[in-house]
Amino acid sequence: MDEDSSIQVSNNEMVERFTLAFNSIISDRAKLSKLLGKSFGGKRDYYDKLGYKKELNFDDYWTKYDRGDIAKVVIDRPVDKTWKDKK
Repeated sequence: MDEDSSIQVSNNEMVERFTLAFNSIISDRAKLSKLLGKSFGGKRDYYDKLGYKKELNFDDYWTKYDRGDIAKVVIDRPVDKTWKDKK
């Protein structure tokens, strides 16, 4: 048996390895996201204490944009640069 044949992996094995790695990453990120906004081992929820919404809707985003917050810059600047007349 030559060296190349010993390290070859079938497509199915490769897909399975990538799937396992992907699932592991997603699982770790889900665990991390549950900890965000919490302290003291999850006993204090900052979102609740500070009055933040956990789920935002269109009106929340529109209010930020309309107020001229950084949200307006983030939206408008790329659009303005894209449609700028080149002279």
